[in-house]
Amino acid sequence: VRDALGIEHTLLNCGHPHSSLSLGPRVHEDGEHSVEAVWTNEVHGAIMEALVEAKNTAVPASLRVGRAPVQVGFNRRSINGDGDVIMLPNTQGAVAPWVNTLEARNQDGRVIAVLFEHAAHPVIVPTDSALISADFPGAAVARIHEELGESVVPLFAQGCAGNINGFPLRTTHENAEAAGRRLGEAVLEALNNSVPIQSDRLEVRSIQKIALPSQDLPSLEALQETINLIGRRAEASDQYLATTSVRPTDGDWCGRLDRFNAIKGMVERGETS
Repeated sequence: VRDALGIEHTLLNCGHPHSSLSLGPRVHEDGEHSVEAVWTNEVHGAIMEALVEAKNTAVPASLRVGRAPVQVGFNRRSINGDGDVIMLPNTQGAVAPWVNTLEARNQDGRVIAVLFEHAAHPVIVPTDSALISADFPGAAVARIHEELGESVVPLFAQGCAGNINGFPLRTTHENAEAAGRRLGEAVLEALNNSVPIQSDRLEVRSIQKIALPSQDLPSLEALQETINLIGRRAEASDQYLATTSVRPTDGDWCGRLDRFNAIKGMVERGETS
């Protein structure tokens, strides 16, 4: 973006759906042209085309911010009264039950774009579906278009979802549609109640490194139990891949195995966090 368009500051926001190909290494002249690499190239090209079009059609705009209540997800790792982690749907767990909006209006007061942010992973569509889906963010965009017209550009930003999954998890496209329409309605409410940003400056700040506290590492016994479980799932995943061209939807078990073995090595070296 810097080289092609001269734009110094960019915001790159990656969603976390389970209903599309994952982004990875790009296609190189001397490399293998895997499905994922071709997909990555196409996504990169589409992003650059959109940025070029946006820069060439830029107009003066005013900015407004808003917020409205909505909850699409649940916390998959809620903690009960005994301090135990409950990995089940729990709508009372730690969530961010709102949507934040940043809208741009032209000089006539018409909304030309809206960036809306909500904290929930787009994982409502079923895992056995062979369709590529935009999950609930796509349905939210469709609802915004219904109200404001197709010329408006809605942009979904993945909030700090952490352990917040879209609800109900891995069920139906209809459930993803319903959740997305609720989110879209909340976006429209936030736009109706938005307030202008009065500042005449846009300041960009970045932090290169942030230190966060961590819990103590688990015991060797607990780690080995987890490693054994992941190892069995990784083996089952390899066997599945040998019989089908469909990618597994339950995670990168071999990658997880490597990470837990690395943690085991830390414990064996006497490291505590």
